[in-house]
Amino acid sequence: MMGIIDGIRGHISRTRRNMRMSAAKRISRDSERMSKQMDGVFESFNVKPARPANTEDHYKTLGIGYTKDPSAIRKAYIDSIKRSHPDVSKSKSAEEDAKRINRAYQVLKDMQSKLDYDTLLLAKGAKMEQAEEARLLGALVSAYSSARKAAYGEMVERAKRATSYAAFASEIEAYLKWEQTFNGVSRRLFGKGKGIAAKAKKLSSKNMQMSKKEKDEEIRSVLEKNEASLHALEAMSGSFSANADLVMKRARALIEPSEKEAARELRRNL
Repeated sequence: MMGIIDGIRGHISRTRRNMRMSAAKRISRDSERMSKQMDGVFESFNVKPARPANTEDHYKTLGIGYTKDPSAIRKAYIDSIKRSHPDVSKSKSAEEDAKRINRAYQVLKDMQSKLDYDTLLLAKGAKMEQAEEARLLGALVSAYSSARKAAYGEMVERAKRATSYAAFASEIEAYLKWEQTFNGVSRRLFGKGKGIAAKAKKLSSKNMQMSKKEKDEEIRSVLEKNEASLHALEAMSGSFSANADLVMKRARALIEPSEKEAARELRRNL
């Protein structure tokens, strides 16, 4: 009878050990899979924004510091062109100065070109630790611009088919809710990486809890290897998630003033 009981106990013990080993190896597989997914996320942002070797400082050209206010940019342009216009200025470089001022204003007056330019400035002056941020910002700005252009085209088509002024105005108001587009684009670009970061944190916590309780040397060895790979995954995905949050905040600050100015202009013409 005791032999049967011992046999059952041995079977249960082996089964439990096999289950713990399977769980440890499952964490290994999940960690490896998520690391590959994270590599793919980084690769998708690997293209840096194209830029000329010597990017002109358009803000300096207009005699202002960095600003998000479209009216401040316009005022600076008017003041600068009045002073530097060849018909007014006696400077030999007046014509070239006027060209530079017009060139600067053409870039800064348009929301998309200003966003692109601001991204180039960030990338140009970026330190190594800022390079990832510059790539993410460039990708977000580009994707958002494309999405807004598509949304504008759709709005125009729907507005053309509107059978009343109320319906026409409703289509425009729906288009002006730019935050919905921004949030959707941000989720599409950064959602996978941020999701991996959250899962990696949970997986690392689970591996640590198992390691504290485990006495079997073979299983502990697997868990220790997991800990090293999960630490690297957490660092990589956590950095991406933090940078994505920072980039979304920065991009929103760049976009919002221009979108508000565009909204005022559209509503004035309703």
